[in-house]
Amino acid sequence: MGQRLAGEGNESCMLNRFSRWYRCLLTGAMFLVFTVWGLFLSVVVFPLIYLAPMKRRRKQDVALAVLQRVFSWFGPISAALGGMRSFRVAGLEHLAPGQPCLIIANHPSLFDIVCLMGAVPRCGCIVKRGLWYNPVTAVSVRAAGLIPNDEAEALIAQCQASFAAGRSLVIFPEGTRSPHGGLHPFTRGAAQIALRCGVPVVPVFIHCDPPTLAKGEPWYRVPARAIDFWIHIAAPLAVPAEVAQKNGIPLQVRAFTKYLHDYYARKMARDAA
Repeated sequence: MGQRLAGEGNESCMLNRFSRWYRCLLTGAMFLVFTVWGLFLSVVVFPLIYLAPMKRRRKQDVALAVLQRVFSWFGPISAALGGMRSFRVAGLEHLAPGQPCLIIANHPSLFDIVCLMGAVPRCGCIVKRGLWYNPVTAVSVRAAGLIPNDEAEALIAQCQASFAAGRSLVIFPEGTRSPHGGLHPFTRGAAQIALRCGVPVVPVFIHCDPPTLAKGEPWYRVPARAIDFWIHIAAPLAVPAEVAQKNGIPLQVRAFTKYLHDYYARKMARDAA
């Protein structure tokens, strides 16, 4: 009896070790595939779109649609190959067709933006300026008209133009990846954009369990089991009366930033309980 249990334990241990090695190799392969795809899009597809006889905004829309189609494959393929135990997107009904909005989200892992942009149609994002000079991403972010997080006035003007063209935008209010099980303080960028551009704010909660690919975590350090990755899109948030009553945009931005952070902290604490 004891020998049989020991044998089963050894077999289970070997299977777990094999699963971990497989997922490590799969993660590396996915990074490689995305790098190759990024180079192919940058060298072949996006230059062809740039040369097409279309207006600049139309070219950006086509490039964004191509980018989103590629991104939309990531979650389902990862789940099918065993890199994820489950992949789920819920709440798309909260995104009104033809109504651009500002999508805010927590940021637990490296591939959040890939899965989120792949799930939401006509959705751009605000990216770090460094991506505009990265040899793998530079052509893609420029071709798709993604917005660099530049000086505030230029950023707001570009966001207004994007909303006017019917695009939604994603921003991570923490400005970096979230700590395990928590949140960093929110920067004021999301509140600035929402209040100055007058668009609905749609909160998104990203659940990655077990945590993986957090800030500073190497890609090969995979968790003990395959992850569950869920995106939950919640109902749009109205600007609270106590925020709207503040005297002037700077005070409203400060109050709205605190409101958004507290909203996320409460919701995530309830979900974790």
